[in-house]
Amino acid sequence: MQAGAETIPNSPLFIDKVKISDKLTVKLSHRKFDNRLRIKEGRTNKDILKFLGEPYNLENVSGDKNKILTLTVSTYGILEDPDNGKSYHDVASCVFIERKNGCILYSGSINLCAGNWETSESWITDEGAKINFLELKNLFSREKMKVKGQKITPDANAPNF
Repeated sequence: MQAGAETIPNSPLFIDKVKISDKLTVKLSHRKFDNRLRIKEGRTNKDILKFLGEPYNLENVSGDKNKILTLTVSTYGILEDPDNGKSYHDVASCVFIERKNGCILYSGSINLCAGNWETSESWITDEGAKINFLELKNLFSREKMKVKGQKITPDANAPNF
C-alpha cells in the first residue's frame, strides 16, 4: 500500500491518490489528483476499476458497515469544440463491489447510486428498481459452471433477466 493511502475498514481495498500529469486537465477539473481503488495482492497493488479505462476518478465510497460497497466513479476527458474551445467533460457511473475481495458485482448508470439497502444484499433505487446481489452471485456461479462444461439443472427460484 502506498504511503498516505486511505484504507477501507475491514477490507484489503484502499484508495490511492495518483497525480494528474496533464496540466490542462488539472486546470479544467480543478484538482491535482485522481483517486484510484486498489487491492493488495501479494506484493502488488491491483487497480480494481481499470476496466473503466483511463482516466477515471473515484468520487465516493459508501456502505459503511455493509459487505457491499457503492462507488461513484467518473471517467473524463477534454473536449475540443471549434466554437467554445476546450472544456472538461466527465461521465459518472455507479459500481457495486464486495468489500472482502473487490469483486465487481454490478456497474451501470449513476442513477443506480441513488437508493438504499433493503437488506444487506438487496438495493432499491430511488426509481424503484431492485438489484438482488445474492441472485446475481448465484447466476454468475451457474454461468461459471457452464463454462467449465458441467451440466446444470434449472433452478425454479432462479431470477429471470
